[in-house]
Amino acid sequence: MPISAAELRAEVDNLDRVRRTALLAVRARDLAGTAELAGLLDDLRTDEPGWALFMATVAGHRPVIDAAVAGDDVLLAIRAVPAWIAGHPSGDEVWGLLADAPADLRSRVYVALRGGYTDLAGAVIERVHARFGDREAATLLMACASELVGG
Repeated sequence: MPISAAELRAEVDNLDRVRRTALLAVRARDLAGTAELAGLLDDLRTDEPGWALFMATVAGHRPVIDAAVAGDDVLLAIRAVPAWIAGHPSGDEVWGLLADAPADLRSRVYVALRGGYTDLAGAVIERVHARFGDREAATLLMACASELVGG
């Protein structure tokens, strides 16, 4: 029987943060890839967007991660960036996020790209330089392949 957002809230309501996080992770793993997870995350996105993002990240549920990155809640978008980058978006998708993003969100993308995503960093560095200048391009340069850097 599917679990509702209200039932999940009741289940974790009196738990401390560590136990609540552990239980949310267990539920996400148990429901990964199911329509039940998709429905639960849709319900949670309204009242508990952080929980929805956490569970989506644990379960690899891309639609919630993608929506968080593209949404109006910058703090939630910043939290979603590592999982979004790990999903290997295209260079154009990364640029689509960066082009109009606030500085804090751009910075988080650059940090995530330094986690070994040299292809994505290389795909956007010229556009970052043209739009945001030397300082941001230099920050991103650390994530680029040595061939691009000149070494």
